[in-house]
Amino acid sequence: MNKRITSLFLALLLIVPISGCDSNENAPVSSINTSKAETTADSEKYTDISVADSDSETDSNEISAFADEVMEKFGYNGTFNDEVFERMLSSIVIGDTEVSHPCCLNDFNEDYEYDGRYPTTMTYKGYPAVKLYLKDDGDGDVNNDVFTSLHFARDIINDAEMDNFFFDESFGGIKLDDTPDVVEKYLGKPSKTKKTTSGGIWYFYKSDKYELHVDFDYNNKLFMLDAYIIRE
Repeated sequence: MNKRITSLFLALLLIVPISGCDSNENAPVSSINTSKAETTADSEKYTDISVADSDSETDSNEISAFADEVMEKFGYNGTFNDEVFERMLSSIVIGDTEVSHPCCLNDFNEDYEYDGRYPTTMTYKGYPAVKLYLKDDGDGDVNNDVFTSLHFARDIINDAEMDNFFFDESFGGIKLDDTPDVVEKYLGKPSKTKKTTSGGIWYFYKSDKYELHVDFDYNNKLFMLDAYIIRE
């Protein structure tokens, strides 16, 4: 009997340490800490990615919604012709003024000035906004000369160091920083494309009477727009 009790007692002593052992207790401390750090980092990484994707999706939705409004306003249907261009001429926005062509310098208020050269650079509140080519009407007053073409460009704004000054510029709803997808949604595929030395691409649209050139930079953002209103 005593031998049986003693044997049972010894067996219990052997069982208790084994059943109470945790897998981490046999692992090096550095290994355990590394595992926890990696788990935390992975969690933060996936959280950041999730937020970034959400922001990107929101921006895309906002662009799409604005593009739909422009489509409706101008009746764009993915084609470019004289009629489409003439609808675009109904809305030329520079700063706080929207004009319809034919228009001239007199159609703008005292916030706008020009340098009197050819082409003339029109400024808005002291900042260069657009270059304009004018057709002399013969009366000697440049204020009455009608635009024959206009030139919006991001480099005009950059040259003026306009980091903290922004204003609206658009031609028929097309504005700087639009993407090729947006422009093609409005006007369809261009008549011709050409790669630029800076890694961007030129889109050339031509109709019987008009030309529209848009230049996208290496980020696929509209960098420059030239509208040839009257072709001589």
